[in-house]
Amino acid sequence: MATDELSDKIKIVLGPKDAKVFDKDVMAIIDGIEKENGDTGDFSEKIADHLDVFQGFNVSPKKYINACNFVMHYMYTHSKTESYRLCFPEKYKEHQEAGRNISSISNTYFTGKLVRHLIAQSTISLGLYHRSKVHDLVETLYDLSENSENERIRMESADKLLNHLTVEDQNTYRIEHQNVGGGKRDFVGEIADQMIKMREEQKAAILNGGDVKEIANTSVVEAEIIE
Repeated sequence: MATDELSDKIKIVLGPKDAKVFDKDVMAIIDGIEKENGDTGDFSEKIADHLDVFQGFNVSPKKYINACNFVMHYMYTHSKTESYRLCFPEKYKEHQEAGRNISSISNTYFTGKLVRHLIAQSTISLGLYHRSKVHDLVETLYDLSENSENERIRMESADKLLNHLTVEDQNTYRIEHQNVGGGKRDFVGEIADQMIKMREEQKAAILNGGDVKEIANTSVVEAEIIE
């Protein structure tokens, strides 16, 4: 998202008067973070999507931006310490040189209300994020089973791939597509309802102090449509 687009969205959400807190200096920080992360647009999207969280907390735009940056990195790395290092390189170095417990410092920042609200408000379900990574790993196994020069690796990869495909997922929802009362059930709507329900459960669990990675690994929903 371009800076001017983001600025317009901030004005719409906050109103022209309150949007002034996102001045040129603040927008320059957002631009800089975008460039550091390859101009993917992910960061600006997160800034825009969670403006209601910013409104609900009495924090400066810079603190809000730092928290969004931390959450963005955490969603990719699942490492509190690495996310803290990427967001606060100077502070990280200072703590390291002073011999402080960086893991504890990172965890304290992670458990702060602002960060946990941003994570809970994530627009992408943690379960779906986890599932997409599982699919990436399956593709890797398939590639190794077909193309590895090592016969043992090919056999082990094929075996793991077949085992993965035959395991039944206890979190699969079977939604039947059939005539009910003279009309077809809205199975797509039912899938959406299940995803909304899962997201609300995840948000509640996270805000109550639940482990984010554990929630991502267990709260996975797949839909199997039966004609």
